[in-house]
Amino acid sequence: MSLTPAPAASGGVNACALVPCLDAASTLGAVVRRARAHVGTVIVVDDGSVDDSVAVATEAGAVVVRHPSNRGKGHALLTGLAAAGERGHTHAVALDADGQHDPDDIPGLLAAARARPDALIVGARDFDVPHVPGGSRFGRAFSNFWVALETFRRLTDTQSGFRVYPVALTLALRVPPSRFQWEVEVLVRAAWAGLEVRDEPVRVYYPPPDERTSHFRGFVDSARLSVMHTRLVFRQVLRLVWPTRRLLPRP
Repeated sequence: MSLTPAPAASGGVNACALVPCLDAASTLGAVVRRARAHVGTVIVVDDGSVDDSVAVATEAGAVVVRHPSNRGKGHALLTGLAAAGERGHTHAVALDADGQHDPDDIPGLLAAARARPDALIVGARDFDVPHVPGGSRFGRAFSNFWVALETFRRLTDTQSGFRVYPVALTLALRVPPSRFQWEVEVLVRAAWAGLEVRDEPVRVYYPPPDERTSHFRGFVDSARLSVMHTRLVFRQVLRLVWPTRRLLPRP
């Protein structure tokens, strides 16, 4: 079965920025202001913060949507994509609230999206910078390997959260909400559904170890990722006899 949601297929790109947030008051304001220099609307999804993130985002000019309690990054991204669609945006540029991603890379990502409006554009981070955690290097290589096995496509940075999502098509994938693993699963499901998934180089900043914060919970979130990959590999095998639903026709 083939579906082509009209907004993403029309060729027009009406983009907003989408920032999932959890206790990021110290960095969020600068991220919102710098993103607003490139897009008209920044949607911040506050995922149960207990600091001043909501006030900071509002003061910086963002549209703020709140989760009363923490649900995880995947939930926050889905909430933000739904809000973007309701406001008439065809595309959402997702970036992190901690300042890791450079908002000045937004124009390059949007240029790639305008060239291919049905594609999911992934910002491939340049790891040739100081202070890149060893866990991030390993996690990216681990994830890249499994996504290649699940999709027969090679991507440079399957764990990057700096992306352009075609809103209607991404929501039509119906990827169940989850935590960090959602960002990887949506790439696999997009490839299975016939969407193009493309890399676009971006910059990245990692603060020194004593200034770094992360909401990734080592053992628990790694276990969740392993379970997800096991499930997706099994589904990839089943696709030989039980194809997944395509959103776009074969070229």
